[in-house]
Amino acid sequence: MVCLSEHRHIVKDSQQYIREIGTAIHAVTIPGAAYGKGRDQAVYIYAVSGGDPAVLNIVDPKNGEVISELPLNGASNAWGVTVDPNGIVYVGTYTNASLYRYDPETNVVENLGQPIPGEQFIWRVCSDENGCIYGGTYPGGKVFQYNPHTGTFRDYGQIVKGQQYARSIAVHRQKGYIGIGTNGAHLIELDLVTGKRKEIELPTKYREQTNVYDLNVVENKLFARITRMNTLLVFDLNDMRLIDEIEHVDGLDVSTPDSNQNVYLVVNEKLHAYHLGS
Repeated sequence: MVCLSEHRHIVKDSQQYIREIGTAIHAVTIPGAAYGKGRDQAVYIYAVSGGDPAVLNIVDPKNGEVISELPLNGASNAWGVTVDPNGIVYVGTYTNASLYRYDPETNVVENLGQPIPGEQFIWRVCSDENGCIYGGTYPGGKVFQYNPHTGTFRDYGQIVKGQQYARSIAVHRQKGYIGIGTNGAHLIELDLVTGKRKEIELPTKYREQTNVYDLNVVENKLFARITRMNTLLVFDLNDMRLIDEIEHVDGLDVSTPDSNQNVYLVVNEKLHAYHLGS
């Protein structure tokens, strides 16, 4: 048994023996990934693993081979990864809330900087058909655009007053669909040209939920997953009519369609198909 005075003596003397070994595990999570064609038209997986720093992994899906491992210096992880129509990869990170660009042709990653100074997280990111990149942030609940043709950022501002999370985003025909939350779930249509926004009304039972956590646009359908109920709402973008409510959906994304017009999602930990014509 060690008395208080002895304990103090041990602590004091032990300081000279303390040695920093370093980070025990450098890659423990992969919250952000994207799949797309590179400039060589081959399909790759682009997955960010957390660590100090985070690492962008380029993986061949045919055999699981890791082709490149590129550090994202200054970032600890990333939720947002997207591939633009030209095969350029963009990563939105947290810790430093910066946007990174990876060019498969040069195999080089560059930090494009903070889209919105003062923000701490970039959540999901997506590309439009012209290669412009969009993303949502925390704690300001803002949305930004990066224009690769001019090398400039645009700040659309806080999307819903008092809401800190612009948690999810999808783009379709010059409109952005933004999933918002903190103390209430909101789904917002943002005009990407004018910056005007319009609330898409959610059924009453979903409005008190935490977030519109995930969003995907597939053809003329908008898929929006609501936490904490884990229900996937399906809207027809032609008239913004709610056409389906699918319960017990696991995140994060709905797939691109196959040749039979089916998309795939995970429900109750099992893979399901959803027909876009239904």
